[in-house]
Amino acid sequence: MRVLLFQEEDMWVAQCLEYDIAAHGETVTDAQEAYALAFVSQVVMAFHLGEEPLAKIGKAPQQYWEMLENSLRLAAPITAPDADEIPPNFMFDPAQKSLAESWIAV
Repeated sequence: MRVLLFQEEDMWVAQCLEYDIAAHGETVTDAQEAYALAFVSQVVMAFHLGEEPLAKIGKAPQQYWEMLENSLRLAAPITAPDADEIPPNFMFDPAQKSLAESWIAV
């Protein structure tokens, strides 16, 4: 997957191209971390609902693909963590008021 990082006003945005999932933060790191949480949330919610993860999420709008074509590329791509670096499974508790309150480690 490709994630486009760009600054929009005073925030950094992380926009996935293959799936229309985005997040933002005050710094690049904040945007990356928020994106990781948003992405994992989509996958976890799909499992919770018995659906195939990401199957209902289309690609990002064309404007982001064009931004990628006109951007500078990193010298070295960012790779996914090794399996032993991935945090434990989580489940969603729908009784909580917000997504942030609902993560429960299992």
